[in-house]
Amino acid sequence: MLIKPRSKFAKKLRKLTGSTPRQPDTRIAVWESCKLLYVRNPKCANSSIIGSIKDAQLGRADRADIINLSSEWTSFSFVRNPWARLVSTYQDKASPESAAWRADRLHIQGFLDAGIPIDTEMTFADFCEVVCNLPDDATEKHLRSQTSVLIHRGSPIVSYIGRVENIKEDWRTLMARAGLNIELLHLNKSGGEHYSRYYRDKALVKIVADRYADDIRIFNYDFDMAKL
Repeated sequence: MLIKPRSKFAKKLRKLTGSTPRQPDTRIAVWESCKLLYVRNPKCANSSIIGSIKDAQLGRADRADIINLSSEWTSFSFVRNPWARLVSTYQDKASPESAAWRADRLHIQGFLDAGIPIDTEMTFADFCEVVCNLPDDATEKHLRSQTSVLIHRGSPIVSYIGRVENIKEDWRTLMARAGLNIELLHLNKSGGEHYSRYYRDKALVKIVADRYADDIRIFNYDFDMAKL
């Protein structure tokens, strides 16, 4: 069910928060019966999270509505190491192995709309050099910084942020906070290779570090140089 700006739920959300109507800009999933609101951060276990709890309502909401949710609600999201997250995006959207996916233009439509070239011969280094030169307001959602999605005026817009690297334990913590007991499914499993394999040298590591500096600082991530 799509949560449109004028939907019953959106109106209810604004009534709860006392906010004025505006164009919603944050992708969310909502479970009204559980009083759960999930801010969808791409390449951070989205499929597993949405697939684990039945009857998710997908749509968009304004940040103010999320920030001002009633204390009865639990709002949450998950973050991921920026170097690993970019590798995952490349694997899914631009690597030679993803050619079959690209045959369906909807799979890469956001990249095309943003003018980001997707080429079957594109190496990971080429991909990084292209996408790391694009600011958050001119790029595709999978490439936006996580801080641009989850941080507003220096503070998180949700009450709980877990880490993909610690997702089993953090999911249990989330469930305890929400008073729920729901098992997390593991969908869209990756190949299991360590992300550092894609970084040929320290210069490439730095390109990504500069682009996602806020994510690295605010969410306390670093690159595993021992595996370089």
